[in-house]
Amino acid sequence: MHTDSRRPVTIVTGASRGIGAAVAERLARDGHDLVLTYRDREQDALQVMRACEASGSRLLLLQVDMADLDAAATVVPSAVERFGTVTGLVNNAGITGLIGGFLDANSTPPSTARSRNSAARSTPRGSTRPTGQTSASTHSCGPIG
Repeated sequence: MHTDSRRPVTIVTGASRGIGAAVAERLARDGHDLVLTYRDREQDALQVMRACEASGSRLLLLQVDMADLDAAATVVPSAVERFGTVTGLVNNAGITGLIGGFLDANSTPPSTARSRNSAARSTPRGSTRPTGQTSASTHSCGPIG
């Protein structure tokens, strides 16, 4: 289902709690339609979805384990199918490769992080490629709360 809205469409990964939830709720208040992903906190994700909808946002809620590259690859096509475009990405889903002291960490990223970054760079060009920046600073939100 495509929509003809001129509203920005932003994907927020890891949106069921914490920073992801706060960013999603702020973007909804600022007039964004949203694609929210969560891994396993369905009730939390539904609560965030309801809060965003109460602000007037149209939503697509997807349960996706972003560590699963095949599952993660479905997010943008699903967003485009629902909204017709994607204008921004807040890549908040955290995947920790190493636990321990920062200064003790090896500077070479884990192979799973490397494969995720490679997969992100190989997103096909065309209507399914997000047109916005791909960082947590995609949108200047100001103070939250």
